[in-house]
Amino acid sequence: MDERTFADRLRDAVAASVRAQVKYGLDIVDDGEMGKASFLTYAND
Repeated sequence: MDERTFADRLRDAVAASVRAQVKYGLDIVDDGEMGKASFLTYAND
């Protein structure tokens, strides 16, 4: 998959996640960390 397609799919997935959170009444919404490659990103920092 090329970078543009990945970016488009990621944006759509984040938007769907945020819509669902709003629908179910969450006060604080987030992207679910979908844009992060891995938990190891945190461990390395």
